[in-house]
Amino acid sequence: MPFQPAKGAAYSGHDPDAPYRHCHFNALWGAVGCETPWFVASYAALSGSSGPPLSQVMVRVYPKTCMKPDTGRKKDKQMTDKNRVVIFDTTLRDGEQSPGATMSHAEKLEIAGMLDEMGVDVIEAGFPIASEGDFAAVSEIAKLAKTSTICGLARAQLPDIDRCWEAVKHAKRPRIHTFIGTSPLHRAIPNLDMDQMADRIHQTVTHARNLCEDVQWSPMDATRTEHDYLCRVVEIAIKAGATTINIPDTVGY
Repeated sequence: MPFQPAKGAAYSGHDPDAPYRHCHFNALWGAVGCETPWFVASYAALSGSSGPPLSQVMVRVYPKTCMKPDTGRKKDKQMTDKNRVVIFDTTLRDGEQSPGATMSHAEKLEIAGMLDEMGVDVIEAGFPIASEGDFAAVSEIAKLAKTSTICGLARAQLPDIDRCWEAVKHAKRPRIHTFIGTSPLHRAIPNLDMDQMADRIHQTVTHARNLCEDVQWSPMDATRTEHDYLCRVVEIAIKAGATTINIPDTVGY
């Protein structure tokens, strides 16, 4: 079945019959995207040999009934929604998983301050439920950020999402990024069938959106997920209130 966007949303891709068939991109650190009122295509990968390969595609969906978030920054006269580049930096979250890249609390605050000053649009500051240290760092970064959206990561579990919100709610522009593995291998881990996982996605994204207006959702291991099922759960997440959809090639498939 071709991908059918949720009512009030639009989709753009390489192949309308298999929208994620050709989602393969090369290396840059962070996530960079070209935004329109309906669509963002972002490319991310880990450069260098110290970390695992990572590539992503991100789709930003703006329902017709919703206004776009105000970035608080002045736009150049030549800049429009169609040519604006959005920077999503995950140095403090995914980047810290690289061997030898562990950072102290003070170092995280210093890097976050630099990213904010540089004008990075979204800073993924950490995984608040992972540890007290991560929670403290995300909370402090959220309080200190002046312009950047501050994002925290959360698994598709209500306690994770609640903990994430407690950390990022101090930001001027908070974001919850929640994820779940959707491939057959990852569905087997919690012993969920397709329908049960779809229900979990709807429940957790809805919960996140009830807490925060800016919600990012990721189907982990997306490139090994059945294409029809991937399209199905993406649409469920959008209807549940996700404002950013991230399609990660978790294992470099």
